Amino acid sequence: MRYQEISDGQKKLVEDTRKYTEGILLKSEAMQEEYIINNRNIYEPSELAAIKYYLKVCNYKHFLAVLSLEQLWSLDRVDRLQISDVLINCLDDSNISDDHLILTSLAFENFLFHGAAFLEYYLLYLAEFFQVSKVKVKRAKGIEDKLYKQLRETPLLLQTKSNMTQDFLKQKVFAPTAQFTITPENWGTILRRLRNFITHRDRSRPDFVANTPLYSQLGITIIDWNDLEKLSFGHFCQYIHNGMFEFYPTLSTILYDLKWIPGPYKSGMFTST
Repeated sequence: MRYQEISDGQKKLVEDTRKYTEGILLKSEAMQEEYIINNRNIYEPSELAAIKYYLKVCNYKHFLAVLSLEQLWSLDRVDRLQISDVLINCLDDSNISDDHLILTSLAFENFLFHGAAFLEYYLLYLAEFFQVSKVKVKRAKGIEDKLYKQLRETPLLLQTKSNMTQDFLKQKVFAPTAQFTITPENWGTILRRLRNFITHRDRSRPDFVANTPLYSQLGITIIDWNDLEKLSFGHFCQYIHNGMFEFYPTLSTILYDLKWIPGPYKSGMFTST
């Protein structure tokens, strides 16, 4: 009986998330399919397979991130914690005795993991879309820097789209800002840095000699601690997800030569008449 109740609750979470998330993902796939139909001569069969595969993976990771976000909002409504409380637990306290805190920490780490995976898979998708995935790059600071270098070899037919996509990434995802400050334009940088800081403990460790906990290092390497203390964990993750969502209406319009249509998804809504 206990397992059934847990299973029913999780299925309800998926059901509620699907109501307002799945349509966005289906729109992106429908727009891509219409673009492929109209531009089939541009790609080899293996390239088409790669493009379809990576968009499917992007949508999968996005859906998982939203599941975690929905969990976080539910927990936030019951008992609002600051994002700093959650980060301190994830990085240093490792408290499993507080039910609310451990559930929040679980959902938060899952959100960071899947959100960052969505971002990185989308960059891989763009490399396939612009036919530059095989371009070798000897030195790159990160995956986005590698993509920028690869996109220099974009075929002329796709060059305008490529330039617009790079502008979007540089201005709305990885924008250079004042050191470690949260802005709507650098959410991709903040998301990836936090994910790496929490998951890669071989790189980030407390200083036991100086008695310096990990959370105190955030302001040195990741983000302004004062900025974080102003936000609840739900608002912080919603802030990140707003940037993730913007990939769909903005980049879909750029990539597929189709206008994004708001509202519910309907089969055939992007089909040429």
